Amino acid sequence: MQDGTCPKCQSPEVYRGSSREGDGLTAGIYPSIVEIVAGRKQTTLWIDTYICRACGYLEMRIANRDELSVLTQADGWEKVAPA
Repeated sequence: MQDGTCPKCQSPEVYRGSSREGDGLTAGIYPSIVEIVAGRKQTTLWIDTYICRACGYLEMRIANRDELSVLTQADGWEKVAPA
């Protein structure tokens, strides 16, 4: 969806909402941030939300992907084993 095309219906009617520090919840989509706690460090992962106006498909992506390494030590998060 980041390329502007819906993967479900192929529509180009894709809209993005995002929330960044200081912006508040500009898109009105919850959750807009994910607070990750790993040991004593707390990291905020900002979420970009994509919605297809044609079919309603919704997709969320972490905007600051360079911070995702914190998940390996984060409280309450575990790696999902392949089926």
